[in-house]
Amino acid sequence: MAIVLLLGSRAFSMLQNHPNMRVVAATKHTPAPHQAVAARPTVRPAPTKTPSPSRPAVPTQLPLVKVPVLSANWLRTHPIAEAPSIKARAAIVVDLTAGQILYQQNQGTRYAEASLTKMMTAMVAADLAPLDTVITVPDAATQVEPNHMGISTGEKLTVRELLEGMLLDSGNDAAEALAMG
Repeated sequence: MAIVLLLGSRAFSMLQNHPNMRVVAATKHTPAPHQAVAARPTVRPAPTKTPSPSRPAVPTQLPLVKVPVLSANWLRTHPIAEAPSIKARAAIVVDLTAGQILYQQNQGTRYAEASLTKMMTAMVAADLAPLDTVITVPDAATQVEPNHMGISTGEKLTVRELLEGMLLDSGNDAAEALAMG
């Protein structure tokens, strides 16, 4: 490639200096124009500017939206639904926008956070490792109680299998293996 460029540029410079040669940028033979045609001035139309689409105007005020007004009469005929029956030992529903607790059940009672910790472990594991990643179970994971999954030291399991054992069977041993792996 470099040789072609070098020879091409050398040939080009020689042609520029030769008195009977002229360089023509064409890929096929183009006949020279007749002298009478070449002497005539050519009329070229002036370039015209292509109109570009105009941008829509930015509204300075948002459009008004009609909102139905809930009258006292309507509210009487459409009562607010009762809170659902929650069978869990504790529950809380929070409106994060308003910073307001909407519902709470047994808010003063303290419980172990094992299931919440397992959910967070599952989320982190799913973010960090592909589900087909193989993890070798460390000895420490087999010592955790309760060991619902029943894994053994040195056993090779995928992240998917450990997640299933941790979330479906509440296996603390699977959670420990994921956290350590």
